[in-house]
Amino acid sequence: RSSWLECWIPFIVALEGLIEKEKLQWNPIKNRMAPWIDLKKLESTLKSQFEESSERFEARRSFTQAHPPRRGPCRNRHTGRDPDGDKFGRNQPTISTIHEKKSHIDPRLSGLTLEEAIQRWSHQPPNYKRANSLQRLLITVPRAFPPMNHKVEEHDYFSKWKTFDNEAFSDLCDDDLKPLLQRGARKAKFFLHPDKLPKDLTENQTILFKTMWDVIAQQEAAIFG
Repeated sequence: RSSWLECWIPFIVALEGLIEKEKLQWNPIKNRMAPWIDLKKLESTLKSQFEESSERFEARRSFTQAHPPRRGPCRNRHTGRDPDGDKFGRNQPTISTIHEKKSHIDPRLSGLTLEEAIQRWSHQPPNYKRANSLQRLLITVPRAFPPMNHKVEEHDYFSKWKTFDNEAFSDLCDDDLKPLLQRGARKAKFFLHPDKLPKDLTENQTILFKTMWDVIAQQEAAIFG
């Protein structure tokens, strides 16, 4: 059963690639130019639907475990062969397992330098000249990490990051939003602090963590001074 993140990442990567090719559209509700699809709202809607679907799936699985279906003698479970004598490749890799990890890689990073790949996280498409907001940076931290960012080698330390909920900073007034942003930035800087990082980092991993620290610190200073 795929997780929400496994289903969402390949989809959003492909969709963001399409949005980058389109010009900003006038949004009469927000009274400003904006992308033609609100990815944040879309992500929130699809996540809710996925979670509801997952609950139904778990309910069906629990029922099936309690009432296992009767199976016909289609294979000999001891010899691993089907009725015709052909070997049953139970452990043979399938197309989905072969490409499972590749599906999480952002195809837009191909041919880019590490600095340019990080800029895809820190700045807004399509030209990546305008920095993302602090809340956007905090929510999308995993996009700067491998396997999505294949310019950086994988490390166990990346898995220790606790992802922010997509709605963590939504629909809040300034008085409520600022304390949450301060706590979020403090959490990120604690994770990225040189004293907390492992000692066996590669050069690219070190550059990534330092750059992310600088970007988050800069956006934090722009808000709180």
